[in-house]
Amino acid sequence: MKVKSNRKRGPMHRHRPAHMSHMEEVEEEDRDAGEAGAAGAAGGSSMNFLTQMTSDVAEQREFGCATVAVALLDPSTVPLLLRQNVTRILLSCLGDASQPVRTEAAGALRNLTISGGSEVCDRLVQESVMSAIAASLAHYVSAAPAAAAVLGGRRAKTDKHSDEETTLNGLENTLYLLMQIAERAEVALAHLNSSGLLGSLAMLVNPDTLPLSLAIIAAQALQTVTEDNDTAMQMFCDSPVVANAFVSMAQRAGGSGEDTLFRVVVCGCLFNVRAALDANALNIILQVVNSCIETNLAPLVAQVVESLPKLNKDNVAEKDKHLLDECKLFLSAQQNAFEILANLCTSDDDQWEDREEEGGDDDDDDVDAYDNVPEPVHEAAAGPSELAGLFLQYGLPNKVLSRCENLPVAIQQILAGDATVGLPLLKQITGTQTRALVCLSNMLPLLDLQTPDASFLADLWQHFYALGTSPPLQCEDDFLETVTGVMWAFLRRVMDTPGLHARLAIPVEHLVEVRTLAMASAQEQVRMNAVGLVGCLGRIPAFQPGLQSIGEVLIHAISVDQSLWVLAEGLNSIFDVFAEPEVNAVFVQLQMAPVLERTVNVLKAKLKDARKDKLDRALVGRLDEAKTNLVRFIKYKKAQFK
Repeated sequence: MKVKSNRKRGPMHRHRPAHMSHMEEVEEEDRDAGEAGAAGAAGGSSMNFLTQMTSDVAEQREFGCATVAVALLDPSTVPLLLRQNVTRILLSCLGDASQPVRTEAAGALRNLTISGGSEVCDRLVQESVMSAIAASLAHYVSAAPAAAAVLGGRRAKTDKHSDEETTLNGLENTLYLLMQIAERAEVALAHLNSSGLLGSLAMLVNPDTLPLSLAIIAAQALQTVTEDNDTAMQMFCDSPVVANAFVSMAQRAGGSGEDTLFRVVVCGCLFNVRAALDANALNIILQVVNSCIETNLAPLVAQVVESLPKLNKDNVAEKDKHLLDECKLFLSAQQNAFEILANLCTSDDDQWEDREEEGGDDDDDDVDAYDNVPEPVHEAAAGPSELAGLFLQYGLPNKVLSRCENLPVAIQQILAGDATVGLPLLKQITGTQTRALVCLSNMLPLLDLQTPDASFLADLWQHFYALGTSPPLQCEDDFLETVTGVMWAFLRRVMDTPGLHARLAIPVEHLVEVRTLAMASAQEQVRMNAVGLVGCLGRIPAFQPGLQSIGEVLIHAISVDQSLWVLAEGLNSIFDVFAEPEVNAVFVQLQMAPVLERTVNVLKAKLKDARKDKLDRALVGRLDEAKTNLVRFIKYKKAQFK
């Protein structure tokens, strides 16, 4: 699920879907087991198994597909195998009469999309992979429930190569393949809708006929393909039975990690087709999301930490493995829940209409044009008129904030020191914190910050500041980008509300850490966010004694930092902080006038190069605006000194 927010001074940060994490675990396990096979393919033995894949003997075709699946885990083998038409052969095997061949072919195609990326996914779409997947799913609509019935509704733990388990594995591989194609291929949506697979996929989201773990994967696939998809919306409009079934499944009982994740992912599907549902669906989604988020996972994580020595043994006890699995499932559920809430904050009122009325178009801003460029996390547009009241009714702001908090350092250190189990879990925990921060940022415009509680604003800022200056161990780059973006969004909201900054009472020593982030962080987006933060702090009267230090940061941003994004934000902050005559003494002391005059020519040259190199249009537009405002600002300041 893409997390959306409004843009003010730049594009938003997009996060990888939380519901893909399980797929990544499967890929990692396969990759660990597949190095030898990949080396064999690279060594020139690929023709052997390609020949096996076209054999008249089903066992040979199965073995060939399994071998190429392992080889494709190595991205370096992809060009060679593509030249040997591996896609055409695998697509043929995907429709093979033998179920084991279909299962292995789907797994090989999944690995091919992982290693080959968007280019290979686009190629597969052009070679009609969607039709092949649709045919497979249509087969599994009846075959998978029949296999599950034989297994008693549970995946096999002993005979993993039974015919029934092979069928379920084939469905699982096909679903993962579909998610890879839908996420990576830009041309996939039209082919997906015309292939007719949506109906089959919706029928597979049924925990009464499939093992719950497999129903979750089917729901994840449906959540992926229904996002921004009018055809999916129409399917739910035209079939009240399907819509009602999903609403019922969202309220399915069960307190396990699997039950929770299933309900949340089903709610993700409902959110994607919200215009086809009645207004009560919003309450159901919020009930499910609230129940998920209010679950405190710290005790469960502590139990996993205690079990780490057992989890690293060759023969892991079932109860210890179950404990780890539960923790991962709950974390995945919370990540999904935060994404749903974050996107809900950007929805328009007309998204929640009676089913009998015509569904409205989704008018969310198109964020795709801003991919792969640095950006702050910004405030979201107000959602439905009742949304703020519902958030407060469920106590969601405080619950989301509590999920942003770090684990105790001792727990983090133990997890970080265990590369096999602990470190991947710590990274998943940090990813959940990141989603919670984005969610909270999108909530900010809906919250009434002018609360009678004078400590509320200070507490909120202190939470953000603590995360920004003491981030979790082993956190990914996007964590610090996100938390500094949230801090910036929060301060902008405060500064835009008259009189609110006086109640915030930010300690002046906080400027030191923010200054360090602005001048020394290795991450471009963090520096840009921190420069914006410095600009906000410079507008607060309590920070006027430190105005020279603030000016030094902003001069560094426009004259030393090599990032064009930082340059543009540094200029914007200078315009905000040094506009009034009252600060002219510091302005002169910093010799800012000659710095700005030199920057005009530098900016013109960089803008010319940016246009020549066809850099991102958003960046070019921001630089052009900054150049125009800079010329005006210089004239404005000169007039003040006359």
